[in-house]
Amino acid sequence: MKNKVVEKYLNNFALINTQGMEAFAREQSKLLSPSLLASTTDYRGTRTEHGIGGFFHGLEEWSRHFRSNHHSRKEFLEDTPTHVSLRVLNRLGLVVPVNGRTISEEDEHEWTEEFEVSADGLITKVHVSVILKSCNNVSLAACRIRSPIRHGPISSTDNDQDGKKAT
Repeated sequence: MKNKVVEKYLNNFALINTQGMEAFAREQSKLLSPSLLASTTDYRGTRTEHGIGGFFHGLEEWSRHFRSNHHSRKEFLEDTPTHVSLRVLNRLGLVVPVNGRTISEEDEHEWTEEFEVSADGLITKVHVSVILKSCNNVSLAACRIRSPIRHGPISSTDNDQDGKKAT
């Protein structure tokens, strides 16, 4: 991999299992810009978090719904000093069942991640998208109805399902 900052970011996830969350947070924080924009898109909608603390809040929230192997295969779509785009190839655990399922096999979802890295070597943008193919053939609202979780936005900058600002 050409982009060593994103390579370290990806490798840091193994620290969760080997050294614990505190070591992971310490090392990951070294790579993230204080002005980081972190967002996720999945069956719950799009969520946006700001800053390093926001990144960890978003990660915690994401982990309430998904489980993955930190050693997942990755297919790099773009790998430059300032931009990385990749596809994660793995079996994905669904903590909260979606459409009655608790596992999404590798061919049943599209998981992509995008990163922007500034000239000072810090990650300024992270976007993670996990699209369940079982939700592609029905409306997103129908997929959500089958999932008994909170659907409101995490960040006050996001809109709820009716387009109103979150409170």
